[in-house]
Amino acid sequence: MPMLLDVSEALEGAFSTDDALRRPVPDLDALSKPVPELRSIVLSPPR
Repeated sequence: MPMLLDVSEALEGAFSTDDALRRPVPDLDALSKPVPELRSIVLSPPR
């Protein structure tokens, strides 16, 4: 198992300079706002 982690770390390091291959960076501003914005919370199940 440690070898697998070493290989994955090496691949991530090698791919970090290529935009198409590197790990994506999340857009924290977009993730901080709920979509769709809540207008109310349902407290009882539908009948």
